[in-house]
Amino acid sequence: MSTDWRDHFDRLVARYRRVRERVSESRWLLPVVVVLVVVGITWSWQRLEIEPAELGWGALAASAALAIPAALMSAGEFWLAQRLAGGHSTARESIRVSLLGSLGNLLPIPGGAIVRVEAMTASGASPGIAVRMTAGIGVAWVGLTLIASGLAVAALSNLAPGLVAAGIGVVACIGGAVAIRPRDRNAVWLTVAVYVLEILVILLATWRILLVLEAIGTDASWAQAFGLVASGALAVSVGLVPAGLGVRELLASVLAPLVGLTAAAGFLTAGLNQVLSLIGQGLLALTTIQRRR
Repeated sequence: MSTDWRDHFDRLVARYRRVRERVSESRWLLPVVVVLVVVGITWSWQRLEIEPAELGWGALAASAALAIPAALMSAGEFWLAQRLAGGHSTARESIRVSLLGSLGNLLPIPGGAIVRVEAMTASGASPGIAVRMTAGIGVAWVGLTLIASGLAVAALSNLAPGLVAAGIGVVACIGGAVAIRPRDRNAVWLTVAVYVLEILVILLATWRILLVLEAIGTDASWAQAFGLVASGALAVSVGLVPAGLGVRELLASVLAPLVGLTAAAGFLTAGLNQVLSLIGQGLLALTTIQRRR
């Protein structure tokens, strides 16, 4: 990593730390958030009157297993971003960056984005292009999830708010494409591939939400699961609490009643899905380490 890039990286980290410190002191933020999430999950569990024996363990295991292809899709997204930035990485390197990015998101800063920018720059891309590609793809991802959740809300209950959310999503998708700035036919097709991959990621995330809802005994449709899918992207985008902890669950509990689900079901589903994602990513990390040996 060049000295210029180290300076740029340090400034980026310092900027996010200043934002985080203005919101709250990190020494007490995480413990408070953890306590609130535990209380929320306990409340949700009691409201839904779930017995451990009644849990759909098979559905939970399936959701954890599907976290592996989700992580691989994230690696594919990084590979495409590398190509758009003029660099290249192997499949194994892309998986490694994807997993490190997931670990980075456990920090109270947008660690995943910082890891990707650093990796792109280390492979030869300029810091400006690396930041632009990472930001553009991130904005597009949030935009697509807003479209999915917004249309679900519009179809199932609140037409106007749902259409507003979907409209914001469309603007974000256009903004993402503008940030990526494909300048030739090859780059245009790579950009299209990024958006197609993001749509597949959203479909997979929705499927995992459905599985967890099934596991906790809540009947739900695909449309209702789409209504919750934006909570994950928006929570990670906050970047002020590790992995959007608490924010994801809160957003899911707010969105759930808009699509005909209980707030308790939304909160518990988001919390369980996050734990299952970490399990799936851990299994993929172990597999990757074993293959390197």
